[in-house]
Amino acid sequence: MKIEIKGIHRVSKPLATGGKRYHYYTCRDIDRVNFWTCDNVPANIKSMAFRKAYFTAIDIDKGGPRGSLSRVITEYLKTITDKAQDTQETYRIHCGYVRDKFGKEPLRYFEDPRIRKKIFNWRNSMSSTPRKADNCVGALSRILNHALNNGEISVNRAVGIPNLYKHKKENPIWSEQHINAFLSDCSRVLRWHLLFKLYTGLRRSDIISITISADKGNCLEWRTKKTKRLIRIPILPKCRALLDEISDYRSKNGITAFTILFNSRGKPWTTGGINASSRKQRMLHNITMQEHRLRGNFVTLLCIAGFSDADIAYIMGWEKTKVSEMRRIYVDQNDIIMAQIVKLNSTEV
Repeated sequence: MKIEIKGIHRVSKPLATGGKRYHYYTCRDIDRVNFWTCDNVPANIKSMAFRKAYFTAIDIDKGGPRGSLSRVITEYLKTITDKAQDTQETYRIHCGYVRDKFGKEPLRYFEDPRIRKKIFNWRNSMSSTPRKADNCVGALSRILNHALNNGEISVNRAVGIPNLYKHKKENPIWSEQHINAFLSDCSRVLRWHLLFKLYTGLRRSDIISITISADKGNCLEWRTKKTKRLIRIPILPKCRALLDEISDYRSKNGITAFTILFNSRGKPWTTGGINASSRKQRMLHNITMQEHRLRGNFVTLLCIAGFSDADIAYIMGWEKTKVSEMRRIYVDQNDIIMAQIVKLNSTEV
């Protein structure tokens, strides 16, 4: 059978009634789009309805209509594969919002100065979730920058749009009350998760994936998921005690998970699993503080332990000025002095 539209692949399957069902695909790759299905009689491939369905499917297949923002989004997403898996997933989510809003628009639409007002309006429509709004605008800006670098547009109208989210600096770390409330009635494995984060300052993606082999005795040696940087985190006394507790439980209960932390079934935590468990516990005690703020708590522990701002900045991957500010606001100098006295008294001369 001669098919006039190039590339169409037809597959027929027998029906229980004795006839056939015909499936039409944009090409032979089974992952491509199935754009037409009919029973008993093959499709009239010359009909306008068939041809319209085919060309619509071709647009979807290639990421969007030629010259549209959707097509650029598809191409842009191919360039982020070198980023951490969590980062890729976050980018894809926000690019999805951009595609839903602007995907069908032609690229020339985004060179018109008036588009900036529409971007502002779109951002403001998400004001109830300011961080999402900022991330979506940021995604749009990166997409347009990709088109700009490829010579598809001459200007990026999404650059420089102010953020809606205002960082609240008065409460950047967990208070003792927050920590005690969370730990008061949580499960054993969730307690370990929170304390390990408190004592190491690791990001969540690293917390749930760091392996037993990372424990070198006096430090944790690990290549981070986000930056791929090899880090060495000092194991403070409380962290050593926690690791020993987890190790004892592992031995007594036959836990075979290769990660330091594991869930109630003895399996490595998944991102979705730990997110849901932690969120439920925080909501139970009306804790609005996000877990990543515990990284700041770890910085204060390092300050008290006697580490310099430069050392802490290197461990955390932060700017030294940020560490200095944390020390100024949250670390009591008397705590540092007492810690040094204890250290001196425990040292044999």
